Amino acid sequence: MRRQTNTINWSNDLPLAQGIEFNLNNSDK
Repeated sequence: MRRQTNTINWSNDLPLAQGIEFNLNNSDK
């Protein structure tokens, strides 16, 4: 149960952080 929750949380946070970083990089360039 703990492992599944961690995976879901990580999967949900990964795309969000990647999208924000990509947007920031594009805006800076």
